[in-house]
Amino acid sequence: MPDDTVALRDTRIKPSEIDPDDRRTPSQKDVDRLFYSTSFMRLNAVTQIVPPDPLRPLVHNRMTHSLKVSQIARTIAAQKVVEAQEETDAGRALRRRILHLGGLDASVAEAAGLAHDLGHPPFGHAGEKALDLFVQRDQLDMPDQPSLTVEDGFEGNAQAFRIATQIDPMFGAGVGLNLTAATRAAILKYPWARVDHRHPAHDGMLPRVAELRNEKFGYYRIDSVQFDYARAWLPAELRSVDSPRQSLEASIMDVADDITYAVHDYEDYLHMGVIPVDEVAEDLSLFLATKGPKGPLVSLAERLNGKYERFSAESLLSAALIHSKSQTKRKYDRFQRSGIIRDLLNSVRVTEDPVGDVGAHVSLGDLEWHRVELLKHFVRQYVIGRPELALMQAGQSQVLRNGLRGLAHWGNLDPTRLPVVLRKLLEEVSELGQHDARAYVDFTCTLGDTQFEHFVSVLTGGVGPRFSTSNFA
Repeated sequence: MPDDTVALRDTRIKPSEIDPDDRRTPSQKDVDRLFYSTSFMRLNAVTQIVPPDPLRPLVHNRMTHSLKVSQIARTIAAQKVVEAQEETDAGRALRRRILHLGGLDASVAEAAGLAHDLGHPPFGHAGEKALDLFVQRDQLDMPDQPSLTVEDGFEGNAQAFRIATQIDPMFGAGVGLNLTAATRAAILKYPWARVDHRHPAHDGMLPRVAELRNEKFGYYRIDSVQFDYARAWLPAELRSVDSPRQSLEASIMDVADDITYAVHDYEDYLHMGVIPVDEVAEDLSLFLATKGPKGPLVSLAERLNGKYERFSAESLLSAALIHSKSQTKRKYDRFQRSGIIRDLLNSVRVTEDPVGDVGAHVSLGDLEWHRVELLKHFVRQYVIGRPELALMQAGQSQVLRNGLRGLAHWGNLDPTRLPVVLRKLLEEVSELGQHDARAYVDFTCTLGDTQFEHFVSVLTGGVGPRFSTSNFA
């Protein structure tokens, strides 16, 4: 890469002193900062799908998931760097493509994998949805209490960017982890703010894109200065206001995230006995025998055709089903997992033109994309769709609502004795001219599942629920 591009990629929010005895690259320092941050440590106490249970096999949490995303992301990036050094037509073309897109650093991709879930609140995706619904509306219904409605609501990806660039206490307020611009940009899986339908820039936006950008977004508008600063070094075409694209390392992290949770979520619940192998095999056989979307897998075919019309193909889905059918006949073990991951990694490609709604320049092969979607489908059908999980998540959502109401009430009555961390967050948002409610949301995302449960239990004077999978059969 040209020296000026490297210098811009390595720019930090706050200049750091250069230690002549430190031989790490700037991006390697980013990886280490993330490993040693309190924000990353917290992920060990945040749910992936269901909380751990001592009577059942271990399942992934947000930390173990993030560790695997970072490992897969680093592997993909390192492979592409090696391929780009080959003196072949393909190698030279890839080298030009990487330079054109702003460069590629395996440690940046690794750091992005570690950071991508920093913004998850207690209880994982269930908590994320509940928190967003709550803070998008004034649900307190108590005239004497302050409103908790905040602009842009809540989104875990936007919160991750906010934590990394401002909230984590390692380097102080407004600096966060003081990561390089390349790593800050790589955290931005969705390089846009939430759709504001009142804004003229969103007139004429395709319905699918508008829907995506209302549900998934990478930064809050109050953090737009940090967003612009993180991506200032990228080529202009990736920073287009009308069609912003991911940085190359962000695209790699995105693919690594898909690979990781598709494989390990399936594996977790297969070992737990929640995914019935025999039933899965029957579903696959029925679909293949009828040569079309029949039986339980019809919902998958319909979903892919409706949501991913440009990528889905019945022939490729059938090929993916054949792969899965052969796998269900054998005991699922580390060799089978290794083979699946190997096939997915070998299919990854860097494209000249952006792929998909997020402006990605890295994607899986067509067949392998269908295989990942099939694995995710099994988890949705046999795990996420279960009434037992819905019941647990309803209770977790109620705990989050009670916690926010309790915090607002406490802050109104006795603000000088709020938790020290919350008081500092309130001071910081006040200095930045932001709504106090944003500090309550930030504070919630400094706690793990059990911490938040206990906190709300004491705060509201109740016993507090205990969520486990003991009855999750």
